[in-house]
Amino acid sequence: MGLASPASMYHQMRVRGLQRPATISVVFGAVLAFVYVLLQSSAPWNLTSSHTRLGKEYKIPVRQIEGLADAIADMWRPLVLDINADNFTAWLWGDNGTPYVMPAKTKRHWTTPLGKDVLILDVDTRPLEQMRSKGRVQSDYRALFEDDQLTPRFAGMLNHYIYAQIHGYDYKFIHASELSDRHQTWVKVPAIKEALLKYKFVVFADADALFNQPDVPLEWMLNYWNVHPKTLVAMAEDPNSPTNQDPKGWVLWNTGFVVAQQGERTQELFRQWDDCPSGRQFPDCKRWAHDWAHEQAAFGHHLRYAWNKTDDLRAIPCMDANGAHHCGDRKCLGIYVSHHWGKKEEPIQDLWRLVTRAVTRYARQGRPDLIFKAFINPIRPPPNWAFYDEMLRFDEA
Repeated sequence: MGLASPASMYHQMRVRGLQRPATISVVFGAVLAFVYVLLQSSAPWNLTSSHTRLGKEYKIPVRQIEGLADAIADMWRPLVLDINADNFTAWLWGDNGTPYVMPAKTKRHWTTPLGKDVLILDVDTRPLEQMRSKGRVQSDYRALFEDDQLTPRFAGMLNHYIYAQIHGYDYKFIHASELSDRHQTWVKVPAIKEALLKYKFVVFADADALFNQPDVPLEWMLNYWNVHPKTLVAMAEDPNSPTNQDPKGWVLWNTGFVVAQQGERTQELFRQWDDCPSGRQFPDCKRWAHDWAHEQAAFGHHLRYAWNKTDDLRAIPCMDANGAHHCGDRKCLGIYVSHHWGKKEEPIQDLWRLVTRAVTRYARQGRPDLIFKAFINPIRPPPNWAFYDEMLRFDEA
């Protein structure tokens, strides 16, 4: 199935309610044309992958979309917030912006870019074809973006990859082997633990948890959340309701967004967490091997009590990194990270907005030249065409 023309794509988006003022519409139409040309002309690059103890490891969530992802990232890079800025305005859909101000007494531990010391991590055990398309497998990767094939999971992972590209972080997707003794969501625990052997920070996000402010670096948020050099792990709080509280009334933390920091004590924390369902250290933890909410419940009922005596852990406000704009709890809007547990198709909408929001900001600034440059840069020829000629095939699996 071929890719829709720029005109038909633009018409579909207008029908779906993305109407813009005339100046933005012109720029938006030009961007769609560039996307169309880029996708039509891009060579189907082979995906670099390797095997790990947990499964197969990829440096990009789905093969053959590197040029498009780089183009979107290039649009956002000039908009990136300075790590040492005192404030920024976070935008949600249809509001006037939410101001974020760094408290005056905050000790800023992260004042220079962490770059490749940060890993943005995706982990899943589902079949690759199920994650990448809704049914049929296509030899033409452009079919993955068709309305009847684009999956929310693929859209979410692409959001993570683009965010990493914007800020110069590393990205990995681990297609893990299925677990036999516990629910599949447990796989994130050993995956994070293993990744922490190589990275100072590992940021895990569920496929429906998306970076909602692409211009805001992780370093700024770490300072804002008071994540210091001795913090082991930080997680977002769940909405504060009786169903989201442990027996002692403490609101649970959501493992859909986890920030873990490298260290020997962090390794021990994750070792105990991974071993929790055995019941050796926490006898009552056996049930969470299969009972909902699995590894999240194990952490909330057991690990955070065992590790909460020396300020090892940091709770991230629900407003910052859980929920979303469509959720009923107005204290959980997911301003920095939106978690769409209530609306699983939303990551596709967010992927579209990732482009339109950048275009809108440039159009308001009167800088369509920067949009043009973003789509020119990824079309640079690779340094060694002979090498890439040997890789013009789809990766197995």
